[in-house]
Amino acid sequence: SKLVGRRVEEIKLPKGVSMGAIVRGEGKKSEVLMPHHDTLIETDDHIILFIPNKRDVLAVEKLFQVGATFFGVAAASNASRVLNGEDPKLGDGIRVARSRLKVIIQWGVVSATVGLVLQLISDRAGGLGGALVQMIGGAAWSIASFFVLPILALEGLGPFDAIKQSLKVVREKWGESLIGGAVVSLIPGLIAFAGIGVAALGVYVGLGGLWAVGAPLIAIGVVVLVAAITVGQILHAVFTVVVYRYATAGVTPEGFSADDLDAVFRAKKQRL
Repeated sequence: SKLVGRRVEEIKLPKGVSMGAIVRGEGKKSEVLMPHHDTLIETDDHIILFIPNKRDVLAVEKLFQVGATFFGVAAASNASRVLNGEDPKLGDGIRVARSRLKVIIQWGVVSATVGLVLQLISDRAGGLGGALVQMIGGAAWSIASFFVLPILALEGLGPFDAIKQSLKVVREKWGESLIGGAVVSLIPGLIAFAGIGVAALGVYVGLGGLWAVGAPLIAIGVVVLVAAITVGQILHAVFTVVVYRYATAGVTPEGFSADDLDAVFRAKKQRL
């Protein structure tokens, strides 16, 4: 992610969010570091964060989004090839993602900026108004960016053109007035929460003086969390490719029905 190569003091976390630990390395070679202001974030570091307010989760996720988007683009490319009757290998998708690395990073910056702006507006409004900003703004952004992953993978457009194309497809297929029927993968979410719980338990045990027990728990929790986020992103990428092909080419893959895909977004009922 874009945090690699930056010192802890240079990372701007949302108010109240704190960094609990850094797990560096894999397996038996892993070590748990207590972050200091001059600690440098390295490639493949796993970071434990404490997020007291669930409204901050989106903003924090954006900081780590580039890696997940990379694999999402790879998955979207391979999913499209499978739907074309091809038999792609994992390396095929990775090569496509590498060729799109510049726009993936650009998209990460755009997405993080939108999340930060929503957070700032929400914090300024406060209370119910802030919650409404987060809810309505987040839903609108989710709809606007719904097809960005397949567009980045298949069309080769930049982030702003990808958003425009995504909005165009949504409007042409489902109309201007929409209620989001966003598909959320429950299982990866539950697994992610389990990973957070295990890692938090490891930190608690470690701070009690039992780092021999706490460190492996933290490492396991981080691995589970990263895996859940990555799998969730890949599942989302594959699904959006299916919906994108349906919306732009009218193709309904085996295992799906037109009614299922139409229900991803549903038009608001007009008042009489």
